[in-house]
Amino acid sequence: VAQGLVSQQEHDTARIAHRTAQAALDASRRRFAQAEREAEQAEAEVRARQLAVEQARRRTEETDAAVREAEAQQAQVPVKEAGAGRAAAALEQAGADLAAAELQLAKTRIRAPVDGVVSKKTVEPGQLVQPGQPLMAVVPLHGVWVVANFKETQLTRLRPGQRATVRVDTFPDRVFHGTVESISAGTGARFSLLPPENATGNWVKVVQRVPVKIVLDDRHSNPHLLRPGMSASVTVDLR
Repeated sequence: VAQGLVSQQEHDTARIAHRTAQAALDASRRRFAQAEREAEQAEAEVRARQLAVEQARRRTEETDAAVREAEAQQAQVPVKEAGAGRAAAALEQAGADLAAAELQLAKTRIRAPVDGVVSKKTVEPGQLVQPGQPLMAVVPLHGVWVVANFKETQLTRLRPGQRATVRVDTFPDRVFHGTVESISAGTGARFSLLPPENATGNWVKVVQRVPVKIVLDDRHSNPHLLRPGMSASVTVDLR
């Protein structure tokens, strides 16, 4: 077996483990349902015994036999209460077993944290993965936005909440509408990996650009049209 691949035996073992977890979950559910029925039956028997005791006590004035029957019924009440307590404990244990079985079953599946489109995949079918290993990059389907780098001289009247229109080179005849959500606290050059440093003492004024985040309206947030990294031109209504 090549390094990083899973053998057929390991694949079968994983499949058997999944089936075993599913079977354990089903068995726990059946035990939980049985324990619940037994608990309800025990509680019903307790109520019936208590009712019988009360009825027998009312008949004590009529006959001595009724008195003896009432005493017998009274003696059965603690026994039935103890049985109800055991049934309740069994029900609680069955619930814990069910939760554990569901957890084990959930661990046999890998789920993405968000809904989206896979944009980069780093694994192949049959490859062995480790906990914490990145498997793929997922681009969320909802909440599409554009980052526009405006000149610092264009920010005088720019405010969050202003409406904006966006055009992308891929769809030149289509206009997307959105709203200015935020303006970066610093220029793009200041937060770059290698910010400019004036080590020679010579200073040349260069107009800096500031990132501005524009969130597109929901009706324009079509993940099948826009992709991360596309070039776009943005116009903000300053009125």
